[in-house]
Amino acid sequence: MQLSKLIENIKSIKIQGATQIAIEALKFLKTQPYSKWGSIQRKLEKIRPTGVVLHNALELAKKERDVNKIINKLRTARKKLAEKGSKLIRNNYKIMTKCHSSDVTAVLKHAKRQGKNIIVYALETEPKHQGILTAKELSKHGIKTVVIEDPACGFFMPKMDIVMVGADSIRMNKSKNDILIINKIGTYVLALVSKKHKKPFYVIGTSFKLDKRKNIEIEERPAEEVYAGLKETKYLKVRNPAFDITPGKELVTRVVTEKGIMTIGNILKLLKEK
Repeated sequence: MQLSKLIENIKSIKIQGATQIAIEALKFLKTQPYSKWGSIQRKLEKIRPTGVVLHNALELAKKERDVNKIINKLRTARKKLAEKGSKLIRNNYKIMTKCHSSDVTAVLKHAKRQGKNIIVYALETEPKHQGILTAKELSKHGIKTVVIEDPACGFFMPKMDIVMVGADSIRMNKSKNDILIINKIGTYVLALVSKKHKKPFYVIGTSFKLDKRKNIEIEERPAEEVYAGLKETKYLKVRNPAFDITPGKELVTRVVTEKGIMTIGNILKLLKEK
C-alpha cells in the first residue's frame, strides 16, 4: 500500500479506531526505510491530529525500531483492558455506549465470554453513524444490542446500569488538577445526562491513550458530513468538530486501562510521570 492510499483510508474512516489506525500505520512503517519514518509520522499525524495512540505508537517505534513488538504491545494492552473492564459488568446489565470504540467492544465481548447476559444500547453517533458498526459487531458475537438516535440517550438513560465510552486522548488539565477526556463529539452531553440520572460513567482506554503532548487540536471534518448538499454562504456556516472534551473529576466515575480500574488521581499520576 502506498502512503497516499493509507492516508485516504484514514481520512475517509475506512480505517477507524485509534488503535487500529496506529496498527495499520505501524504495518506501513515496516515496509519503509527507517530514515523515512519521521516524515511519514508527521504526514499521518497531520490528518488525525486529535487521537494520541498513533503519536505514542510511532514515537515508541522510532525508539525501539521493532514494529512487531509495538503492535503486540497494543494488542496485549487491549486484552488486559478487556479483562479489567469486564469486572464492572454484572449479569443482566444494560449498558449505553457511543461511537465505535474497539476498547469498549473488547470489554463487552469479554463479559459475554464470561457468560454474562447484557444488553447494549448503542448511540447511532452522527454524522458518520459509527455506532452502527458497534451494533453490528456486538450482535455478531451474540450480544443483544439496541440502536438508538443520539438525542434519545436521555429517554433511555433511566433504564441503564452503566455507561461506557472510549477515548481518543486523555490529557491533563493542569490549571484544575484534573484530566480531560477527548472523545467523539457528543460524549460530553452523554456524560452530563449520565450524571443527571446518577449512572456510573466509565472511560475505557489503554495507557496508549494518555496524551502528554504540549498542545491539542480538535479535528474538524468536512461540512458535507453534517448535511449533504447544504451550501455555505456569507450568512450560513457549518461546523463539524469530530471530538469534544469531558472534564474528569466532575463527570467521570473511573478510567479503565490495562493497568486497572483507576481513579482520576491515578490517571493524573501517570500523566505526570516523565
